[in-house]
This record gives sequence, C-alpha cells and structure tokens, in this order.
Amino acid sequence: MLKAYNIYKNFIDKKHDLMNTNINIISNIYKAFKTLCKMYTACNENNKKCTNCSKDAEELFKNLKSLMEILIILMEYSLFGFCKRFQRQTLRAKI
Repeated sequence: MLKAYNIYKNFIDKKHDLMNTNINIISNIYKAFKTLCKMYTACNENNKKCTNCSKDAEELFKNLKSLMEILIILMEYSLFGFCKRFQRQTLRAKI
C-alpha cells in the first residue's frame, strides 16, 4: 500500500509544474484550439465557400499572438533566474 502511495506521490510531484500553470495561459490555449477546430470543420473540401475563414484566421492570429507574448515573458523570467543561478554557482566555484 505504501509503495503505491509513493508511486502516485512521485507522479504528482513530477507534474506539479503543470498544476501551477497560470490560468490565463490555459485559457489562451483553449481559445486558440477552439478557433482552429472551428476553422477546420467549417473549411473542408465539401464546403468550398467558407465565408468566415478570414475572420476566424484573424481571431486565431490574435489568440496565438497573446499566447506568445505571455510565453515570451515567462521564458525571459525563467532564463533570468537560470542566469542568476549560474552566476552564483560560478562565484562559489571560484571561492
């Protein structure tokens, strides 16, 4: 019983970063996929006259652009922390 508990605990600990994901990122990903699915179902080979494709493509572009802005900020923040950690490790190695 304890072994099974530890397996689940390790699994949850590994996925902890996914559970702490910002809700705005999840919302933007959902909006982008929803728009993409709407475009895919509306614009198929049977329906050559897709009137809303350009509007949907514009909406998809806006969603992806806002998602990229958030991800770039998060990546820069993460890299900043990585650089600071690397500098501290370098200083410790010199001492």
